[in-house]
Amino acid sequence: MALRHSDIKGMDVSLNGATESSAVFTIVIDERNGDALTARGRSNLVFSMDKSGRMELTGGYEVEQGSYNLSLSVMKRKFAIQRGSTITWTGNPMRATMDITATYTANTPSIDLIANEITGRSVEEINKFKQKLPFLVKLKMEGELLKPKITFDLTLPTSVLALLQDVDLRLQQIRTQESELDKQVFA
Repeated sequence: MALRHSDIKGMDVSLNGATESSAVFTIVIDERNGDALTARGRSNLVFSMDKSGRMELTGGYEVEQGSYNLSLSVMKRKFAIQRGSTITWTGNPMRATMDITATYTANTPSIDLIANEITGRSVEEINKFKQKLPFLVKLKMEGELLKPKITFDLTLPTSVLALLQDVDLRLQQIRTQESELDKQVFA
């Protein structure tokens, strides 16, 4: 989508706009599966349109809170956007650049993550890996607003990692293999 010109012609228009944090901003990323970003934040934007109908939008939007609804196959997750994430326009209204980080907490056991490494362990040790843990799934959206590059990370709180060094080592290994990281994130 390259909305750069308007059907309205013959006017020079320039608007300066600012929003406060109570204003809600929603962008549908993928209408077919319902992926959408909703945020509250502050912006300082300048919109202009020249006599030929050419439109430009410049400025930034800083997120104070919000969410990103992600749908992949049968999985639907609502990620909380971290404060300080940004959307920046430098001209074409449809070509903003995003730098957004969002998180989702998945309470799940670590046994599947380290299944290949538990043979020969005591029942007590194996049961420790069957306990649910608060895995933090981090989603990073960068690049063009309507075609973002999405990457993931998977972590645990530091206090939990200190108690489960096997899980910490496995997470470090997974981070070096993007396909394995994606597989674990979606599992």
